[in-house]
Amino acid sequence: MPDQTPEPPIDIEDLTPAGPMSGSPNYEDNWRLQWMREQEEARARQTADPVSLPSDAALADLRARLIEDGVIPPSDDPAPEITPAARRFAEDMTTANRMPFAELVVRYARALSALRTVQASRYQWMGIAQHLQSYGRNMQQVAATNADAHDRLRDRVAAEERRTGEAARLLAAESAQVATLKADRNVITGQLRGSRMLVSERDTELAVARARIAELERLVDVAEESRTDLIGQLDRANARAAELEEQSGLQAAYEAWLHGQHGIDESYYSDFLEWRKEATGA
Repeated sequence: MPDQTPEPPIDIEDLTPAGPMSGSPNYEDNWRLQWMREQEEARARQTADPVSLPSDAALADLRARLIEDGVIPPSDDPAPEITPAARRFAEDMTTANRMPFAELVVRYARALSALRTVQASRYQWMGIAQHLQSYGRNMQQVAATNADAHDRLRDRVAAEERRTGEAARLLAAESAQVATLKADRNVITGQLRGSRMLVSERDTELAVARARIAELERLVDVAEESRTDLIGQLDRANARAAELEEQSGLQAAYEAWLHGQHGIDESYYSDFLEWRKEATGA
């Protein structure tokens, strides 16, 4: 990159011929003499401290960089005809004495205009180049910051994708579990419906059983009364049997005595025992 230190602009008025421009009968002679004197002074200044103009290579390099950075399209020409005009100006300075005065004045004016355009363009493009360098550095910093932000965002996206995958897996497991629970609920609902029917049947059976229990309790009460009555009858029968047994003992003793006393035969005694058995029911 060539030196970017801006040079002081050339004052156009310093190069403009001064002196009496009108109102003099020797106007053309005075102009010619002054022009030649100023040419000598300009040559001396250029020999002592030549003016550095931008070279074709420098302008081409600047234009290539601006095209590469996207500032201007490749088809744009940043300063058309500037360098050829400056080159023609230099050639005119060497052949000034062989040109007619009017043509020399016209070419001189054109050369001054081209030189001013060259200087203005040069400083303008140098400022643009400096601005672009600063802008490029800023863009590099922004790109680095954006790259870091992009990496962080990419990491966040990857983490969110992992969390989303985990959530999807958990959702699928929960959905399967919900489906299983729904199936179990349907089974339990059917079982509950069947259980309710069984409960209803058992309630009916329970009501029948309670009625039977009530009937049985009534029968038990009747049986208890009958038992009490039978116990009374049994007690009376036992008393009667004891009484009869006592009587039968006396009767047997009497019969034994009678048999021993009177010699009653065995057949008579057997008939007596049969009669007693039928009489007592024992």
